[in-house]
Amino acid sequence: MSMTCMDFGNIIIKYANESGGIDKEELILAGKLLGRGFPKVFAEFLDSMDTAPREMVFQILKDHKERDNG
Repeated sequence: MSMTCMDFGNIIIKYANESGGIDKEELILAGKLLGRGFPKVFAEFLDSMDTAPREMVFQILKDHKERDNG
C-alpha cells in the first residue's frame, strides 16, 4: 500500500519528537503541514526553513519513499 501525505507527515513528527533537537518545533510544523495535504503551503514553509532542518525533512522523505517503493 502506498504511503499518503499524512503518513509522511506523521513520520516527520515522530522523528522530531525523538531526535529533533533545536529544530523540533519547526520539524513538527512541517510534518503537520504535509499531513494536511496542502502541498503548496508545505512547499512555502520549506522555503522559509533554515537549511539544516529543511534538508532533514528531505532526507526523511527520501528514506521512507525508498522503503515505500520496495
